[in-house]
Amino acid sequence: MMNEWIEWIPNISVGQDNDLLNKVDQAFHTIADLYVLHKDVGVDANRTVYTVVGNRDSLRNGLMALLSLLERDQSMEHHEGQHPRIGALDVCPYVAMDVRDESEVVDWSRTLAAEVSKIFKLPIYLYEKSSLITQRNNLAQIRKGEYESLAQKMKEEEWLPDYGNQFNPILGATVLGVRNFLIAYNVNIETSDLSVAKSIAKKMRSAGPSNRPYALKGLKAIGWYMEEYQCCQISTNIVDIDQTDIYEVFEQTKKCGQEWNVEVLSSELIGLLPLRCLEEIEKKWGILIADQAEHLGLSFCGIEDLRKRTIEYRLPQASLNS
Repeated sequence: MMNEWIEWIPNISVGQDNDLLNKVDQAFHTIADLYVLHKDVGVDANRTVYTVVGNRDSLRNGLMALLSLLERDQSMEHHEGQHPRIGALDVCPYVAMDVRDESEVVDWSRTLAAEVSKIFKLPIYLYEKSSLITQRNNLAQIRKGEYESLAQKMKEEEWLPDYGNQFNPILGATVLGVRNFLIAYNVNIETSDLSVAKSIAKKMRSAGPSNRPYALKGLKAIGWYMEEYQCCQISTNIVDIDQTDIYEVFEQTKKCGQEWNVEVLSSELIGLLPLRCLEEIEKKWGILIADQAEHLGLSFCGIEDLRKRTIEYRLPQASLNS
């Protein structure tokens, strides 16, 4: 049953080392009650996002296995990639899929963070619902300056990690915590002009002056150039899925692009999303679930039916306790 799962979405700074990713896949596969629902590899970003579900024991074992591999086979000293990052396991989010259990999952996440920090000598910042310091609710604030500034940042009193106080040049640092569902969604635009992509992202993101006509609630957005795709991309995180949906992001990018005579080419979904997001688009915008992938140009990333990229569609049928 769905209320028995905790979702884990480890974002690792590995996207160009297929051997290491295969080792991670194999390690996860050997852990009982741990299920990989999806893996999204970004070559230019040099980053991979896994979507995993399990119970507390299996997720702990999965985290231990992942960090062991990253410590042995990957070093942040040599890492380059488009995506902002401060560590090999850059972000380690958990989603309590049964709201009634959320406070227990928050407590568990803090205990787990303390344990792995000690074992791997890994600086860990708690964020979102697990944070103990208000300014650490926001991932972007924690990650500001990225890995290259981390050693110096950790010397500042306000940026001492919650666990682990010594800089780890191999693993960097990890941001860990319980959060709500988040949708990572990118829109490809027909330009190689990075300044245009950054301007569009600035218009659309929720942070900024009030009363901006193109700003969407609960949206984080950056613009970057993707060498792999030979175009710029508006890369977004929808952090409030009750306020904004992927259809709105796609359409708003079109409207913003008109100012520079830039068209939208296609879009890309990273990871999975809840089925209710598709149901809301159908209800609010009148686009049938079966037609949404085509409307959003998602064939670009191999998606013909968005239902196959929902958490509910991918969940194992068997209960964890069976």
